[in-house]
Amino acid sequence: MSFLGVDYGRKYSGIAFAQRTQADSLQSVPTKLLLSEINRLCKKLDVQTCVVGVPEGAVRQEVLQFIDTLSRETSLRVVGWDETLTTYQARDVLQKTGKSAKRRKENEHAVAAALMLQSYLDSQTYAKKD
Repeated sequence: MSFLGVDYGRKYSGIAFAQRTQADSLQSVPTKLLLSEINRLCKKLDVQTCVVGVPEGAVRQEVLQFIDTLSRETSLRVVGWDETLTTYQARDVLQKTGKSAKRRKENEHAVAAALMLQSYLDSQTYAKKD
């Protein structure tokens, strides 16, 4: 089974991909192009499930509306998943790479999407063991 993970942002959003149990960051895209990019990637990568990070705070309602739109306009199984602290974790991971501040900022949402998607995948693996 293949999955996409989405870290939704007001200007840019990150996308991650997983086949079975390992999530990898793919790309960051302008949020206005996010829906079309998800559609393109789902066809190309044969994705069945899209996991969208749901934050606390000001963007939460916007993300919930995006999840609703994604559910209505695609045949994907769409899951909302807690993304608490993934942006901070992504910044920490990227800081250790030695990349420039500009490069780190460009990749921040994609890495956050991968961390959030990995959290979801791990929870599913543990649930199957119980």
